[in-house]
Order: sequence, then C-alpha cells, then structure tokens
Amino acid sequence: MRRTPIVLIVILLVAAHLPAGETSVLLSEDFTGNAVPLNAALASEIVRDSKSPAGAHLRCEMRESGLLFKEYRSIKATGSGSDVAFQFRLEADKDSGFEVRLQHDLGGGVGEISVTLTSTDVRVSSEGFIPAVAGYAKLSAPVALDTWRRCAVRCNDEQLIVFLDGKDSLKPLVTAQMPPVPLTGLNFYAEKSKRFSLANLAVSEGGAAQAFIGAAKINRVPYIATYYVKPKVAVAEPAVINYYVTDWEHKDYLRSDASEFFTIDYWVNGVRQTVQNVKAGDQSITLGTLAKGKVLFALQATDRHGAKSHRLYCEFLVIDPSDENIPADKVLHPDVNKFGIASDDTRPVETTAGLTQLLKSAREQGYRKVVLPKGRYRIDENATVQMASGITLDMNGSTFKLNPNAKSGCLMLEFVNCFDSHVVNGTFEGDFHEHDYKNAPHNSEWVNCLSISEGSEYCSVENVTIKDITGYGTCTNHRHSFSRSQDVGTFEPGDIDADGREIPSDVRTTCKKFVPVDEFVKTHRFLQLGIYLGYQGNPAGHWVYKAHFYDGDKKYIETIEGYLYRRLYPPPTAKFARFTLLSTARPTNLAAYNFRAPYNCAFINIKHENIRCVGMALSGFVNFLVEGCTFENCGQKMARCAFDAEDGWDMMQDLTFRKNLFGTNPANEFLTCGGHNFVMENNTMKAYIWERTNGYVFRHNTLKSAEYRVGRAMRSGYVRVQNNTHQAAVSMRMTAPEADREYCIRDNACPAGISMSGRNVYAFRCQITGGTVSGRAVECEILNTNTGGGWFDIQNSRIADSMFKCSGLGVAARISGSQISRTKFMTQGAALVLEGNTVTEAECAAGGDWSDHHELILRKNVWTTSAPHLVHVGNSFRSIVLHGNTINASHPQFSVVQLANPVKSRRQLVELRENRMQAAGGLAVKAERVPAPPCELNVNLIQNEYSKLGRFSSNLNGAAAVKITEK
Repeated sequence: MRRTPIVLIVILLVAAHLPAGETSVLLSEDFTGNAVPLNAALASEIVRDSKSPAGAHLRCEMRESGLLFKEYRSIKATGSGSDVAFQFRLEADKDSGFEVRLQHDLGGGVGEISVTLTSTDVRVSSEGFIPAVAGYAKLSAPVALDTWRRCAVRCNDEQLIVFLDGKDSLKPLVTAQMPPVPLTGLNFYAEKSKRFSLANLAVSEGGAAQAFIGAAKINRVPYIATYYVKPKVAVAEPAVINYYVTDWEHKDYLRSDASEFFTIDYWVNGVRQTVQNVKAGDQSITLGTLAKGKVLFALQATDRHGAKSHRLYCEFLVIDPSDENIPADKVLHPDVNKFGIASDDTRPVETTAGLTQLLKSAREQGYRKVVLPKGRYRIDENATVQMASGITLDMNGSTFKLNPNAKSGCLMLEFVNCFDSHVVNGTFEGDFHEHDYKNAPHNSEWVNCLSISEGSEYCSVENVTIKDITGYGTCTNHRHSFSRSQDVGTFEPGDIDADGREIPSDVRTTCKKFVPVDEFVKTHRFLQLGIYLGYQGNPAGHWVYKAHFYDGDKKYIETIEGYLYRRLYPPPTAKFARFTLLSTARPTNLAAYNFRAPYNCAFINIKHENIRCVGMALSGFVNFLVEGCTFENCGQKMARCAFDAEDGWDMMQDLTFRKNLFGTNPANEFLTCGGHNFVMENNTMKAYIWERTNGYVFRHNTLKSAEYRVGRAMRSGYVRVQNNTHQAAVSMRMTAPEADREYCIRDNACPAGISMSGRNVYAFRCQITGGTVSGRAVECEILNTNTGGGWFDIQNSRIADSMFKCSGLGVAARISGSQISRTKFMTQGAALVLEGNTVTEAECAAGGDWSDHHELILRKNVWTTSAPHLVHVGNSFRSIVLHGNTINASHPQFSVVQLANPVKSRRQLVELRENRMQAAGGLAVKAERVPAPPCELNVNLIQNEYSKLGRFSSNLNGAAAVKITEK
C-alpha cells in the first residue's frame, strides 16, 4: 500500500525540476521492502526510521571496495533518454563518496559511465566510449555531512548532465557529450571504508529533453505576444488580432512539435470570451465589427496544466472612415507672416516660435490640418517646434533647416502628449556641413531632428526626408509624463490563491505591503511594475507576476497576471495591490508606476540621408510601426548605427519594423540592445541583435549580414528567426556560460554558411548552400560547403558535395542520421563521429604529423563507394573505430582502412567490429608501412562479415609493434 505513493513522490520530484516530457517509470526503489539484491560481502543494510526521506534508506559501510547491488539493476529503456534520481547522505568522514555506475548499449557492446560524488566535487568518466565521456565540477560549498541531498543524472539529447539540489531546485553541475545510446543497467560503487546512505532511487524515461530550467514546474507558464495591432479600425471592418502563443519549452518552434493546445481568454472592453483548443504557433482572433470609440483589448493563454500566461493588453480605435476625411473648412492655409514665420530661410527664433504658435492656434480654432506655404523655414537651435494634438502638419514640400550651431544637443520638432497628430510631405535638414564641431561639447551627439515623445498616441511622421543631421534623425522618448511611483516593499516566501487567501509557497514570493494604486487607476487606468528608472532589467526571477487587487477596505477583488514593465489595467474599484513573483527572488527595488511612452505611433516612408550618429534612435514606445523607410550613409560617428533601439531598455515594447531598406551605411545598420517583442519583416539590412532583446522575431527579411545573440531564458525569451535569406554567413551566438534554453534559426536560406556558437543554439531546416558549417544543424540541406576546422554537430540532414574537417584538442564533432553523398570528412587533433548515416561516394581522412589525438568513429552507417578506400590515415592518430556498418565497395583494390605511414603516434587503435563488408577485392586494413617501436598499433577485427575482402595486409603479420586480435 505504501510503495505507489513513494514512487510518485520520486517521479514528481524529478519532473518538478527537470525538463517536462511524458514520463514512464523504468525503476523505482524506496528501500521499504526486502527485495533489494545487495552484495553480501559488503556491510550494507536497509534502515527503517522516521528520519529517512521515505521511511527507509540503504546504509552502506564498505568493508571492501565493490558494487552495492549483487547485480546491475536492469533498465529496459526504449529510447536514448533517461533520468536517474536519488537522495544521498555522506556520513562521518570528510572524504566520503561513491560512484553511480551507468551501463549503456553500444550496439552489441557495453559502455559504462561513472559519476563520482564526493563532498567537494563531481567527476564523470567512462569505459568503452569513443570518444570518452568526461567532465568535472568543483562544488561551490562542501556537502554537509549527515545531510540528505538530492541528485539526478540525465542522459538525453546526446548529453549527460549531473544535477545537485540547490536552494529550491536541482542545478546543473556537469555537462558532458555522449552518443544517443540507451541505458541498460544501474549500480553503485564505493571504496573500502566509505560510509554513506541512499534513498528514493528512481529511473524514468521521457521524451526529447529540453535544456534545464532551474525553476519549479508551477512557474513554467505559457508565453503570448501580439503581432502589429492596427491602431485604427473602421466601424464596418472586422477587427483582427494576430498573436503568437507557445508553451514554456517553446516546442512548436524549436522542434516543430505542435502537440500543445491552449485555452485563450480575451476581453473586449472588459467583456470576456473564450476559445478552446488553440494550437501553439501563430493564431488570430476576429472580433467582428465593433462600436465606434476606444477599445481596450486583453489576451491570455492557459495551458493544459492550468498555468496562465500574463494578460496582454492593447488599445485601438474604432473609427468612422468618413471622420478621417478632413473637410475643406477644417484645413488651414495660413498667412505665416501673422505668426512672425519666415519662409525664406531667415529669422530662426521668430520662425520656430511662430510655427509652434500656429499649430496651437489652429487646434484651438478647430482646424484639423495645416498646409504650409512651400518654403524654407529656419529652425532655432535653442527651441523646438511643438506639435499640437489632433493636427496634421502638411509641409507641402517645404524644408525645415536647423540653424548652424556649436551645441551638444537640440531638437527641431517634437510631439509631446499629442493625440492623432501627423507631420507629412516635407524635408528636415540639419547643420551637418555647417556645425561647429570644434567648439561643441560631448561630440555633438544629440543635435537631433524630431521625436515622438511622452504621452503621444496615434501619431505619425510620413513621407518626409531627413538629411544632414549632426546627431540623431528620428527618435522616440518615454520621459515620465506621470512621474510618481509607489515602492512595493520587500518580498517574502508565499503566494495568494484565486480566493485571495495567503498560502505558503517555497517557489514564489509575495510583497507584504498593500501598495496604493488608485492614482494610477484615476489618471491613466493602467500601472506598470518594474524598476522605475535607469538601466532597468529584471530582478524578479521571472517576467510574469501576479497582481492582487483590493478595494478601499482592503477587501480582495481579483488577481491578474502581469508582465514586468508592460501595462496592466486594474479593476476600476481597485485602491490597493499586492504582488507575487513567480520565483524565489526577493528584490527590494521594484515599484509600481505608469510611464506614458508613445503608443500606437509610426514612422512611415521616411528617407534618412547622411545622418552622422544614428539614423533612427528609438527609446520608449508601445506598438510602434516603422515601415517603408530608407537609410543611406547613416551612423558615421559616435553610436555608429543607422538604426539603434537602446536607451528605452524594457520600456521598448512591440516594435513592428517592416519593408525598410538599408542602402550603404558605414557601420551598424539595424542594432537592438533591449526591448520586448520586436518583429522584423521584409526588410533589407545588416542586423546585430544583443541578447537582452527579449522575444525578437525575424521573418522574410534579406539580411546582408546578421548576428543574433541569445542568453539565458530570462534574458532572451522566445526568439524566432524564420524564413529569411542571409546573404553572408549567419551567426547565432549563445552568450551565457550556463545556458538554460535552446534557440535556433529555422527555415532560412543560408548561401554563405552558418556559425552556431554554443551547444544550445542550432540551425533547423535551413538551406545551407555554401560557406562553412560551424555548430549544430538539424534537418538541414547542406550543399557545396567547405568546413575547414572547428566543431560541428549535424543531425538528420542531407549533405552533398561538401568537405567537413573537425579540429581542436578535446573537440568531438558528429554527423548522425543523415543522407550524405560526394563528401569528404577529415579530422585533425579531434574526434569525428559518423553514426546512422546513409553515405554514397564519400571518404574519410585522419592524421597529420602534429597531433596524436585524431579519432574517427563510424557507427551503424550504410556506406556505398567506388573509391579505393573508405578511411585514409596519415602518420599519426589515436583510434579508427568502425562498428556495425554496412559497406558496399566496387573498387577492385579497396581498403576499408588504409594506413599510409603509421609511424608517429605511440599507441594506435584500428577496430572493426560487427561490420558487413562487401567489395570487389582488397583488404579491411591495409598498411603501406609497418610501425616500429616505440609505436604500437592494435588492430581488432571482431565479428565482421567479409565478402571478397581480405582481413589485413601481410606486412602486419608478425610485426613487433603490431598486435592483431580476431574474434
């Protein structure tokens, strides 16, 4: 009656801290029974007491060195992925320790991996694996004696990972590369006099494991993001919201695994509706026709486990199209002289002040559009033309010219707290050629053109040219139009449930303070949670949080899931709030506030020409559109970017950047350093993306060059780089030393090759038709590439007319499950593994006189060739191993392994095991020269099938430095 719940506890313990997957139990042992077959020669006993983790444990006091179990516990794994979890306790002496022994099926042979745990370190070693499985880590703090600890060993995704418990979750300590082979047996080993205990042993098998996320499963919530939300929708036009939804592991994108379904709740002006069984990926909601006015829309996903994403809010206007047509009596053709405005490039002070007054006056008189007389208007460097709300300024082909100056910063035109304001049809010209750079402070970096700034909504700049700007061209700014903030206090362990009750939690923290929010509700209806000013960032351990709202008597109203820095709209009656973080973080610098960044604004069809520092510099914004813009000769000095999204940090949200063209620019073209949900579509440009840009999306672009940087899940989020053409070699770079999520580019055209830097990044289903392949590639088409060194890992791909060389001490490159033709493989100072491939007209080479570390391992390939040899070896190597291959050769003097000059390496191994070899003649192993002492050559020929093929060349028979083994 007791055994089942204990098994469930163990499996849940593993599942709560390791990547999700469908779990099946292969072995469970809680030591409460008497069926454990122990080694009788050792002093081990089952102890049953209340202090044991499961009411019992195995206590070991080693009389002799040896294995704990009489026989290896049999594991019948159906695949190559499995988790071994257990609890242990080191006792008495400081040098206590033991080994976990894992046996694996190597296709007829047995390989063993040993994971050695001591009080100070963890070590991984192996026997029978080529290349060896090895790793080491020193613990940050010694394991305390007589204290139960949790450990897990994961064998999956061609990696072995050892986890040890930290404060609230299992933490990865050691990662080692290993082949995808099934676990078949388990035992423990310890040396004489060691004393330790084991409890709650379990082995489980799951699906394809994802990289480890160090958080409890309850906090692994879905992710949801909108694509561009059209700011204005006609009354008779169905409103459509396009969005993306995915699970925590991002399986639909990373693996094309569309097995996850979601419940989508959405609210239109507070009225909730629900859609069931929505698949992961790109989706849309059609709202139908809506009444005229402002619409507050909200969207939220719930996964099959009941975990909720943040509630994502966006606003848009439903308009009567006739209202957009400006009647003639609402269009002002002003007499600019009445406002002191000169249109002949004179009187900058009067002209700038007059333009501001003209726009203000037009607004006050009920005009909606101002058409300037065509001319040249000089702008004062000490003042700024201020746009008026609800006005379209038609420049009518005019030019605004900045008065030359020696300043470090100024601004020609700005939108502040404007609603539905627009500037169209003109030219802005800076003082690039006349600026006094010698006497200007701070390198004149901020002598800027125009900005859509704080509090502005539904505004745009369209069909203008911006040229010869000393500093920045087009800008946005999110300075605080509502500057008050409310500190949320300190966080303590605990949570608040759906009924408003405080409940304990060891994986979440909640602030104790009731934070006043009524001012936020009264002023702008929304609030934000984050670091109030500065560089911002995330101290909360998760982007999603819960906001609990209360009335004036602190009576609970409801809980809404939010996302740091994004808008969250409390209930209208809310007076106070408390906040719960989906982590164990306890930050002291979070605040509630509401910045009014530019919202639903746009830069459309703007020509940026000869802009010295940054062509377009976006700071804060929400749902911002940049479309049809061009950039020429921008980014020459200082920031050196044609486009730069940087200083807004986490207040830059939902950028849609599409159909823009970057021509010839001297340095960076498209650069982002932060922000959330930037979507780039149908652009032509160079791109450099920093990893703090969270959840960025590239689709259908032509990239002249591109580097996509990614980091830990919290930093980079749900990146999607899909269906682009990369004209130069594309790079994705993992910057985190301990990555906790995988990232990929997928379905891209890569005619110049790929560089995937880091084992957690890869190219998926890409067309790679030239250049080199560095890093991982999965299900790709690889043609006409020439990889001259380094590391690669290619899986389930089609490879043709290429060359692959791996190099570097300790490097182990791999190609598996692929269709290969007319390709050459080489290894220099590294290990190259070819496994499970179908190969036609390809050959391998190993060696060189500079290294003894060349290794070539061929497992379970089907190889067809007309070449004179399959493997050609130079004068130094460590091992050439062929295991379980089928080889069909038509050359009459064929050699499977040809040793040209094996005279350099001290110890050399050629092993052919369980291969089926059919040829028109020749030898399995041919040596053109026989090694002499101190060189040693071991030739192992074991259980092969030979057809019209001799075993080895006669000159190896009886050679003093050669040992031949046949079985």
